[in-house]
Amino acid sequence: MNFYKEILRKVRNLKVHISSPIKNNGDIRLVRITRLAKDGFTINPYFSFKENAYTHSGKFIDVTIKHLDTFIEKVTKSKVIIPDDTVNLFEGCHCFCYKFDLDQAKQSGNLYFREWDKANIAYLPSDEVVWVNNIRCTKHSPLGTHRYVNHITAKYINPDNGEQVEMFKELTADIDWVKMPLSLAVKRTDKHLIDNKKVDEQISQIYLTKEQINKLISNKFIF
Repeated sequence: MNFYKEILRKVRNLKVHISSPIKNNGDIRLVRITRLAKDGFTINPYFSFKENAYTHSGKFIDVTIKHLDTFIEKVTKSKVIIPDDTVNLFEGCHCFCYKFDLDQAKQSGNLYFREWDKANIAYLPSDEVVWVNNIRCTKHSPLGTHRYVNHITAKYINPDNGEQVEMFKELTADIDWVKMPLSLAVKRTDKHLIDNKKVDEQISQIYLTKEQINKLISNKFIF
């Protein structure tokens, strides 16, 4: 049984290695999207109170990153979407874009539970804006500016004088999400690889919405 599984894993890894991270379909540049899962690009709630449902804690910060050197010291709380299973229902799935580290799915990797899962590969146009982790090309940026967005702030009315006062609500987290065109996500990965042998998960990971999953272009339809 383990021998059979090992063969399947090698076939999966070969499938990833021979699929091009970038393809051109006429005038459209396409970026590879990969999901390691037994059940394909499944659509599930990002957060749910239902039993046996996966829940995630990263917040969605509604800003679009257009340059790799972008640094936003603070955004207001109104820019933050915290998914739940009622009002702010987010549905989709976690994937990898462009290049990623397959060794994560080994027994010793952080995605060991994906060790025997298959590789589901599709493509999206490079101008598609997706959710990426709130992390710049490297975690070693100066002055602690390794995130695109640093703080989330809130305002309140001072009851003593009626003035509006801004306060720091909280630091953002690496696992929070910001928007980015896939074309820029590719550049971020390439820049990350200049100083790193492998791609960190937080660089390669993206979150696709239900609508974007329905727009995925199958590998077999690209020539």
